[in-house]
Amino acid sequence: MNQTMIDLESWGTDRASVIRALVMVQFSETQIGNVLYIDARNSIDDQLEKNRKIHRGTQCWWLDQRTSLSEMIEASQNQIIYCNSTEDITNQITDFYFKHSPEFIWTRRSMDIHIIKDLLSTFGKNTPWKYSQEYDCSAFDILLPKPQSIRPHDPFFDCISQIQHVQAAIKMAPLLDN
Repeated sequence: MNQTMIDLESWGTDRASVIRALVMVQFSETQIGNVLYIDARNSIDDQLEKNRKIHRGTQCWWLDQRTSLSEMIEASQNQIIYCNSTEDITNQITDFYFKHSPEFIWTRRSMDIHIIKDLLSTFGKNTPWKYSQEYDCSAFDILLPKPQSIRPHDPFFDCISQIQHVQAAIKMAPLLDN
């Protein structure tokens, strides 16, 4: 089964928040596949011009983190795509989706999906996937301990820990049928 996990880092938690980094990881029940790692920091001015927002509380929260997003991105072993505009980000998201055609799109707590949908709508684009394809992996927290990222708030490692959470829950599913 072809699925995609999405995680992003932003300057807020509402739909119009500025995106700093975004990762999409293709996966199956047993494997990790293709990765899209977007560094959106060069597009922040463009995002602000498109009425996206930076929230003071989130800025303060990021300043309190031990590891900066810049350090995380620079340490990444993934090929990073540097987006200089909001439209470039939306094109990368839709291109990845259409190239891999996942059956399901996963996020944690669905905040990321709402930010992405709002970003796409900035350009009059519809979300390429259907609402029925969206799943919230935090629902599995009832069955399994909540995953912890190896590094705090790194979108790639958050995706990997969330994928492992989903994979473990899927393995449990046949046991729940009995």
